[in-house]
Amino acid sequence: MASAAFVSLILVFCVLFQSTESLAKSLIIIDVRERPSRSRVFHATELLGPKYKKSVVQRTTEMVSNVYPFMQVFIERALPKSYKSQSDLIATTLLRESEKYNLDPIFVMALISQESSFNPEIRGPKDELGLMQLRPDTAKMLAKKFKISYDDRFPASERYLRDPITSIKLGTANLAYLRDKFDSRSAHYIGAYNLGENKVRQLLSQKVTPYIYPGKVMARYEDYYKQIARIARRDHISKTQGPAVLVSFKPGSTPITRANYDTTYNSNINNIGALSAWE
Repeated sequence: MASAAFVSLILVFCVLFQSTESLAKSLIIIDVRERPSRSRVFHATELLGPKYKKSVVQRTTEMVSNVYPFMQVFIERALPKSYKSQSDLIATTLLRESEKYNLDPIFVMALISQESSFNPEIRGPKDELGLMQLRPDTAKMLAKKFKISYDDRFPASERYLRDPITSIKLGTANLAYLRDKFDSRSAHYIGAYNLGENKVRQLLSQKVTPYIYPGKVMARYEDYYKQIARIARRDHISKTQGPAVLVSFKPGSTPITRANYDTTYNSNINNIGALSAWE
């Protein structure tokens, strides 16, 4: 027993004093013993219904509890050049606001991709503007109801809607509002985000369920989870020694620190670079 304890002590000593250069070339084991965000699991179950079980979303959610690295790299690549410097803040805001309203942040990403392709400057045919394509009158209603900072006077209103952070705050609030109005029926509230609440109610009164727009958003949603799963496999995610994640350490890449990461997800992460699968 004493001999085994001595050997264990020597191993700990070696690990603690491993050189920085050696560490940079190795894989870092990041403890993610926390369960995946309850919001992600709850909303994914709501979105997919019975299809959630054995889906790529369920498998990936159980395997990867920290989706921030995927989101940050994806958003940085998708944003126009003039907005790329905000990618960390945008990803963090998306995580925080999704958690606030019990939404899966990967779903919100899918909706933003469908709405604006992550271009804050895009204007829709009915004056929708920003990442989450909100009209000024809708933004005014949401800002008042959810107490979100917003100036509805033109041209300040357009500046607010082009701001990615304000757009995410208002857009996720809009999802929460529509979700409540349609009793958490995902096809209905996703359809209403695009068509409007009144139009969807009109369709439902005719026994017609909107499916084209929701189908497009959900296809992106599941595809993003497939991408996360591929990255996880490529970066050697393993549970052979407990629920730990192995992530390639990339010296020189932009680190994810507690300063720019929502601690409700994984407070153990201090320094992860861009994922290697994006190379």
